[in-house]
Formats: sequence, structure tokens, C-alpha cells
Amino acid sequence: MNKNRVWALLPTMIAFILALSGQARAVPTNVDINNGNFDKSGLYGWERSGNVVEAEAGGSAMLFENITGNRISSLWQEFIIPDNAQNLTFERIFDYGGGAPASDTFSVLLSTLSDNQEKKIYSFDSDEVEQPEGSSSGNLVTLDVSMFSNQAVRLTFMLYSDPADEGSSSVSLDNIEISSSMPNIPAPGALLMAIIGTTLVSWFGRTKQLP
Repeated sequence: MNKNRVWALLPTMIAFILALSGQARAVPTNVDINNGNFDKSGLYGWERSGNVVEAEAGGSAMLFENITGNRISSLWQEFIIPDNAQNLTFERIFDYGGGAPASDTFSVLLSTLSDNQEKKIYSFDSDEVEQPEGSSSGNLVTLDVSMFSNQAVRLTFMLYSDPADEGSSSVSLDNIEISSSMPNIPAPGALLMAIIGTTLVSWFGRTKQLP
């Protein structure tokens, strides 16, 4: 093969290899959760699989049992967790469907996109076992996500349906948001550079006016 042709094809070959290795995936640019209160219709900003729909009245998402395939219904979104992030909060209503005893489980997962490491940060099952314990107060769940601050992540809400289940479990989700521990104040170094830059601009402006 002609050497010049090899060099011309090299960028395409590298891009193909990176795509196969998963390193060429797009990094999300939106900071914080988009449409966490589901005010925008059609589950705008979210991806889904299995049996996930917008509530008939709007304003929330509904995860229903997926009785086919892997029996999982998922709702997820990729975004950058803000700097100084402290807690992920959301409202959930888990309806077990009144069927035979089974282990239907609602879980929340966080995956860091830089290394594809996935961590289960919450679970609640039809036996009312909650992990971590004490994460909820009524329907409100509060989870510490400070360790993921300033990282690109995938947040996934997942309902798993036990094959032995004779009911029809569902989870309603609403008001998904991330709170910060403190205002996002610029670091002292950045603030100092801004002051120096403003001073220099002002100084150069004055020197140009001198004879």
C-alpha cells in the first residue's frame, strides 16, 4: 500500500480503534440534572428502556414491570455533577402491586463516565428493605453524592421485577435534583487572576492615553 495513503487513513483508523475501546464516547456538557421535575413533556432530557412512561397527568415518570427479557425498566441521564454537590434528592412511590411475595427491587446507580465504574447508591425492595438505611423520609429520598462532585456521570433509576412476581409493581419518580453544600464561589487563585487581569487592562488603557 502507498505510504501516503497509509498516513491519510491513520486518523480514521485511530478513531475506529478508540470507538471500539469505548474511549470515543461523547462527554455530556450539561451541568446538573435536566428536567428533574418532569415539567417538560415526553420525558425530555432522559433516556429509557423497558416499560417507562410519563405519568398521564404529567409532572412525573413511571417505571412499570418489564415482564420480558431481563425484566428491568430503566430511566437514565448523563450529566456533570456540579462542583460542591452534596445530596441527590428525589421523591419515589413504590407500589408492589399486591401480588405474591417476591423480591421486586428499585435501585439507583451512578456510573462515572471517565472509567465506566458503576456504583449502586440506593435500593428499596418489596420487603421494604432499604439500603442505605434511613435514606428516606416518607417518599423523599436523600443520598450523599459529594464524592462524585465535578464528574461526568450517568444516573440510572431501575426497577427489577422478580420472575416469581404475580403482581404489577411500579415506581413513580419526581423532583429529582442535586443540592450543593455551599455557594459555588470562585477559587482564590481564579479570583486573584481576575483581579490582576482587570488591573492590567485598566493600566494599559491609561498608558495609551498618555502623550
